[in-house]
Amino acid sequence: MARSSIALLLLTVASTAGYKCLFIGHSFFVPISKKLPGLAASATGVTHEQRTVFSGGVSGSPSRMWESDDKRIATQTILDGGDIELFGMTVDGSDGAMATTTEGYENWMDYALSKNPSTIFMIGVPWPDFPRDYDSLTYAAMVRGDYTRLDGIFASLRANPKYPNVTIIENPYALAVIEARLLFEAGGIPDVSSLFGGCDEDVTGESPCGTRSLTITRATEATSFRTLRLWCG
Repeated sequence: MARSSIALLLLTVASTAGYKCLFIGHSFFVPISKKLPGLAASATGVTHEQRTVFSGGVSGSPSRMWESDDKRIATQTILDGGDIELFGMTVDGSDGAMATTTEGYENWMDYALSKNPSTIFMIGVPWPDFPRDYDSLTYAAMVRGDYTRLDGIFASLRANPKYPNVTIIENPYALAVIEARLLFEAGGIPDVSSLFGGCDEDVTGESPCGTRSLTITRATEATSFRTLRLWCG
């Protein structure tokens, strides 16, 4: 969906206040969140505020950011204001593997809720890095399989007795990325001439190069729709 379509949807919530947000994580998450203020500005009456704390690569996972004194203190300092309404982070894990426990999420959730008991949480699910190492069907199957396993993680968090009335939103923007790749190979994105290229042209987010325009656009759309659902109630 084009940026103009997202802007049109944002206009439908013109009389709705936005949220004061905090997004923490790596280059497959924070750059996406940084696109949201520009989209929110397209909607009259939506007050969207946000801050970010960035840490590159696996150091941007929830567990690693909690373990880092610098990143934890930077994030906690923002949360200490007690006015963060929406807290976003990435899926936890390292070295290409998802964490098998929810401890990394819980550390942040417990702290944020201690400062604002009404905090809403969003967990973003990024695409696996080095996508050119896989053919499209294998890559798509891998992403979809990962999300099936993530269902158990989200279910465990929601069933945790510590969070009976806490809103936890999963944001599977990796699914939007693989659909974009499949659509490209089917000739459905005529304005994109190459899926993989040099670091400046790589549109799918080859890990050492960071994210690129197509991937950021698709992931931003997914994040925007999740946020829109909150705004619309």
